[in-house]
Order: sequence, then C-alpha cells, then structure tokens
Amino acid sequence: MRRKRINKTIFVLLTVILAFSLLSCGNKTANTDNPTKTVTVQLSVTYPQESGKANLESYSMNVQQGATVLQVLEAYCGQNGIDVSVDAKDSYVTGINQVQASSNTGWVYEINGEGIMKGADKQTVKNGDSIVWRVVSL
Repeated sequence: MRRKRINKTIFVLLTVILAFSLLSCGNKTANTDNPTKTVTVQLSVTYPQESGKANLESYSMNVQQGATVLQVLEAYCGQNGIDVSVDAKDSYVTGINQVQASSNTGWVYEINGEGIMKGADKQTVKNGDSIVWRVVSL
C-alpha cells in the first residue's frame, strides 16, 4: 500500500514538473517589442591627390538607427582594416587610412552635399544619407 502511494506521488510530481516545463516553453516568444532597426547610408572618402590613396566612392552600408557620422566611419574602417585616428578630447577625426590632418588641413564631412557644423560624434544619420569625408585647408 505504501509503495502505491509513493509511486502515485512520484507520478503526480513528474506530471506537475512536465506541465510547468511545457508551459514555460510555450510562453517563449521572439522579442518583437524592440527589434534593432537599421538605416542605409552611403559613405565616401575623398583623399588629397598627393596622398596616392584611391578614393572611396559611395559605399553603401547598413548601420543601426541613431548611429552617428563618426560611428559610420569607424564601422566602415573597422570592417575593412583601415586606420582611423580620432582625438579623444573632442572626437575630432585627425586621420583616415594613414592620411593625417596637419596644422593647416583638417578632415571634414558633409551630409547630402551640406557642410555640417556639429561634431561627427553628435550628428546622427538618417536612411538614405550620403556622407562624404574630405580634407580641406584651414
């Protein structure tokens, strides 16, 4: 009699454990409340002629929505093994692909043909933006 009671108790416990296991597996759903959204941008880099570097012409890439111009540049350079130098104090780009700014030149960017006065670490990009980096005389 006692053996039947133990078997019945074990059966009930296993049934309860199985039921909870099935219920918890059934409730797992993909997190669609906050999926990562991306935007597509075009990136170009125009090097000074004397650098001997080939320009990057309109490279299309997907980046996370809310990415900054600096993050776009760093992502491209990181994916392609290209050095990018950034002044840690003010996030100013001082060099791309070993082409360094000098005392009378500097790296600047424009978006959709317009010069932007915001730092590259503060300017976010939108879907379809075209970003061009180039060296200018100061």
